[in-house]
Amino acid sequence: GRPGPLMAAADEIKVRVVGEGGHGSQPFRAKDPIPVACEIVVALQTLVTRQFDVFDPVVITVGKFVGGTKDNIIPDDAVFEATLRSLSEQARAEMARKIEQLATGLAQAHGLRAEIEYLPGYPVTVNDEAEYAFAKDTIVDVFGPDRYVHQRNPEMGAEDFAFVGQEVPSAYGTQVNDVLLT
Repeated sequence: GRPGPLMAAADEIKVRVVGEGGHGSQPFRAKDPIPVACEIVVALQTLVTRQFDVFDPVVITVGKFVGGTKDNIIPDDAVFEATLRSLSEQARAEMARKIEQLATGLAQAHGLRAEIEYLPGYPVTVNDEAEYAFAKDTIVDVFGPDRYVHQRNPEMGAEDFAFVGQEVPSAYGTQVNDVLLT
């Protein structure tokens, strides 16, 4: 375990780039959403590394990308879905705002439209310092000091226990040296 942020907030982002379909032999007569959606995906990676503090990290992973039905048909739209992980409410809110700004702006620059759906998920799991100290001392007292290892860095996984921490001071831990702190 560790005091402070332990596990990341996890949110879902769905982006639909809306263009105008056409035939692959005449792309100039269509508004192709696929290269624009690809450009947005790449730009999101740059956004994370260039506009967010490395010591308050943000991770975005595009896990689903769908567009088109056949190799020679330009589709009307392309859709991708991503997970956003963050360790502070400030970075979480800022990333939500910047994703919309980036996707909308890039789509508009190409004469297309982007529809963004931001679905908040689990909040950041934060260990209260006093509750963490109590849990740590209990593990050391019961199992001995060699059975406890301090978790140096937070994890980018998410945990629904974070909702408990929003209501009452609490501490959550992960399994270390065969001792499970919950």
